[in-house]
Amino acid sequence: MPAYMAFLAFLALLLYLLVRLLNCHSTPDKPSLFHGESTLVAKILEQCPILYQCYDPPSLWGRSGHLQTAMYSLLGRVNSPFPRGERRSVLMHDGATLSFDVFQPLASHKNEGDYTLIVVPGLGNSSESVYIRTLINYMQNLGYRVAVLNHQGALKTEKITAPRLFTYGGTEDLALMVQTVLTLFPSTTLIGVGFSMGGNILCKYLGEDSKHCRRFLCAVSACQGYDAVRALGLLMRWDNFRRAYIWLMTENMKRIVRRHQDVLCTIDCNHGDKPSSSRVDLQQTLASTSLIGFDEYFTRRAAGYDSLIDYYRDHSSARVINNIKIPMMLVNAKDDPIVPSELLSCAYEYVEQNENALFVLAKHGGHLGFFEGNLLYPDPITWIDKLVAQYCDAVIDLKKIDKSRSSSIILQR
Repeated sequence: MPAYMAFLAFLALLLYLLVRLLNCHSTPDKPSLFHGESTLVAKILEQCPILYQCYDPPSLWGRSGHLQTAMYSLLGRVNSPFPRGERRSVLMHDGATLSFDVFQPLASHKNEGDYTLIVVPGLGNSSESVYIRTLINYMQNLGYRVAVLNHQGALKTEKITAPRLFTYGGTEDLALMVQTVLTLFPSTTLIGVGFSMGGNILCKYLGEDSKHCRRFLCAVSACQGYDAVRALGLLMRWDNFRRAYIWLMTENMKRIVRRHQDVLCTIDCNHGDKPSSSRVDLQQTLASTSLIGFDEYFTRRAAGYDSLIDYYRDHSSARVINNIKIPMMLVNAKDDPIVPSELLSCAYEYVEQNENALFVLAKHGGHLGFFEGNLLYPDPITWIDKLVAQYCDAVIDLKKIDKSRSSSIILQR
């Protein structure tokens, strides 16, 4: 009997831990919306019914932010298509090669205009990443052209041509990509979409110069952390197993370094003409167990910064995001194990100060997951894919109406 009772107790404990991991007690809900009182945002919300509907993830595992994140990391998406695009390469002034892919629309947009999505993927991702491929195909079929930035070093089949990789908030590649796209398609209307680190890069680019905003109709940022300086102490904590996620992300970055080590080892600051604290240390870089260590020994030194704090401050969108005045939608999930709630204060402050801003906070979704579906199997198109499409269509509709009214007033005069 004691052995039998011990087995039942163990089984009960195992079941309890499983229920906690799956977060089965959490009920699906509508996303929380934070925004100003502008007429434009109110009209956008009217045309985005998804924001007033319950986001219902797969009931067996989708209520766990950890499993949503794991599904994104392992699968990206299910039944992801393989859209065909044209790769564009542009030699930059520092010898690096800008790479981006252009995917033409597969249908006419319902408003019969020419619209191009400028997509900035997350850490170490590119147009070949599965979740990006799914978004590309979905938006192509809705009449959008999609241009996707390939981060320096992220493509497995292409070697870098200068001793540098992408950085957390470097905008030089995105700036040249935008300029090139407008040269190729001068009559197109641009819409920005950024994921995670890519959301930070997009917001930083838009906020750096008012001229950048004038090139875009609107923008969307999903799952970014906003402020790397504030995140500095949070990334090393074990709460919500964040430290383990950071270790996995660091390992991915180290694989990218190894892939391009023959070029990266030629960085000038490795040649001994600078103090040791300013030289890239590839040995310590490859021994790093966190992004903080990786950035300390490689990224900030390669970028010419004297301290990690200076590098993080300059590369965070939090510093300039309030300069973005075009319609902007920020999206995060409450159960994101990588972006803690402490970092969302920037999003709350932004929507308070900018009447055209909208902050969407989903109860579930993890980090870049946002899967929908029944008990177990997720749908190919995710909640975030649908939200991006509805938001973009809504802004286009409203801007077209405003333009028509303006033209009518001019004609009457």
